[in-house]
Amino acid sequence: MGIEYVELNKRVRELYGEYAMATIVDRALPDVRDGFLPIHRRIMFAMWNKGLIYNKPYAKSSEPVSETMKIHQHGDSSIYGSLALLTDNNETLLYPLIDGDGSFGKVYSTDSPSHMRYTFCRLNKFAEECFYGINKNSVNFIGDGEEHPQPLVLPVTYPSILVKPNNAIAVGMACKFGTFPLSEVCDTTIAYIKDKNINIIDYLTPDFSTGGYLIYNKEQLENIYNTGKGSIILRAKYRLDKDNNCIEVYEIPYTTTVTKIVKEITTKMSKYKEILDVRDETGFDKIKNKECLKIAIDVKKNTNIDLLMFKLFKETSLEKSFSYNMNCLVDYKPKVLGVKAILDEWLKFRRECIVRTYQYDIKKMEKTLHLLSALKLILLDIDKAIEIIRHGENEISDLMNYFKIDMQQAEFIVNYKLKNINKKHIIEQIEDIENLNNTLNNMKTIIKNEDSINSIIIKELKRVKIEYLQPRKTEILYNDNIEDISKEDLIEDYTCTLVRTKENYFKKTRKYSENQKIKDNDEVVDIIQCNNKDKAGFFTNKGNLYYLNIWEQSDCLPSNLGQYLYNLLPLEKDENIIGMIIISPKSKDYVIIVYENGKASKTPIISYITKNNRIKVGSALCLANGEIITIKQITEDIDIKLIDIFNNEKMFNTSELSIKSSKNNSGIYIWNSKRKGFKIVNINTK
Repeated sequence: MGIEYVELNKRVRELYGEYAMATIVDRALPDVRDGFLPIHRRIMFAMWNKGLIYNKPYAKSSEPVSETMKIHQHGDSSIYGSLALLTDNNETLLYPLIDGDGSFGKVYSTDSPSHMRYTFCRLNKFAEECFYGINKNSVNFIGDGEEHPQPLVLPVTYPSILVKPNNAIAVGMACKFGTFPLSEVCDTTIAYIKDKNINIIDYLTPDFSTGGYLIYNKEQLENIYNTGKGSIILRAKYRLDKDNNCIEVYEIPYTTTVTKIVKEITTKMSKYKEILDVRDETGFDKIKNKECLKIAIDVKKNTNIDLLMFKLFKETSLEKSFSYNMNCLVDYKPKVLGVKAILDEWLKFRRECIVRTYQYDIKKMEKTLHLLSALKLILLDIDKAIEIIRHGENEISDLMNYFKIDMQQAEFIVNYKLKNINKKHIIEQIEDIENLNNTLNNMKTIIKNEDSINSIIIKELKRVKIEYLQPRKTEILYNDNIEDISKEDLIEDYTCTLVRTKENYFKKTRKYSENQKIKDNDEVVDIIQCNNKDKAGFFTNKGNLYYLNIWEQSDCLPSNLGQYLYNLLPLEKDENIIGMIIISPKSKDYVIIVYENGKASKTPIISYITKNNRIKVGSALCLANGEIITIKQITEDIDIKLIDIFNNEKMFNTSELSIKSSKNNSGIYIWNSKRKGFKIVNINTK
């Protein structure tokens, strides 16, 4: 046997490509026709085939798992985990497909299901909608002969892909489907059958099993419906227990868990002092007879609850986006579809299922008519027929020859109960021939007429809607009903103290204290009180101005050294900080800058406010004036004593300076000396 040489990179590409397509087609993407991932479809069929249906006793979960393993070779743990997601106990599905008895975990919890030997399950009534006509050749089957057959898809009677959530990852692609109310999906499909130009947003709005609020955004929804991609915002629901000063969160966004939210709020407690404690109080509710979610947040008296919750919505998973990526298999190829494209594919599939079901019934009915026609011939000579059956050596052949019937008809007559071969009974049977012929002709007409098939689909959808109607769980919250909270409102409002040292250490403290811990040989150069909502501005020797949002800085104690400013600001090489100011939109302060050449400028603090959130602003000083002697922020005009290099002194008041709004204005001369070598070297303020 010869050795075949192949290029390694070429062979690796081929093998990896095969693996990638296997994960896409056989594991990670739902089929647009029935909306099921392969593992979910196999679990459903294995249970149905085993007879684990809604009107039969529960079975241990290990039984359907072992049945599924015959057609899904990926291990029992992955099968059981997927089975748990389909149960009503888990609450992942808006419309569960399996009745569970035991602990199957929760969609809002990180707890795992109990072992399969301790839980029980069976298909529920709603799951029957996935198997209509499956015994009538409505879909194709695959498998190892007759031992382990499985359907390629399930003949669902509604667009399941819009009702069942799917979230899976393949190689190089993924899918994420949200859920819509079954009643709205049925209404949308009916309307679309009647008019292809409908606006989907008039009929369909997402709904999730965990409830909460959907913040309605028409533009986002239309983008999802048209392209199959986009995101929506989900928000938790809460109520206030006034007697105990406790906020109770009882419904959360679909994509998060109680554990995650509790952890996030716990980390925010140092920031939001009004929160005293947060607990997971999820447990069994005797009144509702089920486990109910509850996160308890203890708060101080007189806390503005709505404002606090808005802050938590912005900074925790109490408000979370859900991103749609409606990527599914169309003719076994991945494709991202909008809602109308999904409905087109499903309707094509459903029409095919109905036609195949009717063809199965037509074939069966034609066989019945063929056999009944033999009875009609027997009626001509009943006694002869009985004689042949009783005394003939080869009764089938004799019947065929005497009555001119085929073998199938002859076998039917021979196997007919002898007591029923009488005129009265046979006449009763052949009277149905005309009715059967009429029914048969009607069925043949239906499968050739698309409008007739559409009428059947509409009738099924109306039945499904009425039979499984349930109220919406996710409440729609329109923008008109959302209180407008600005970004500034979300920032904690309190007075703080900023401290800067000569060695460029910086800290924010909640209490004013002149006793600040500093390094040896260091000294405090700025100690300013301000509001947590303000900004701090830092001038440098290169004329730049750097901004820090005070609310983003951690609180320190006076006994802490603070943070090194060079770690907080993107300073250039050889750039040194020479002054600090506080910038507030409501401030009426001025910035006084004195230069060594005898000039000084007076600039309103509001001139340093930027429209964007930049950290660095260039040209904030007039470097042409030489070295900066001082940068001072004032509320009222003050006297300043200037000292030159010759130790001469001059006093001036800041009211003498003209106000200029340009940040880098050159100012005016307050000491104009013609003496050679003159420059200001120091100042004193009163």
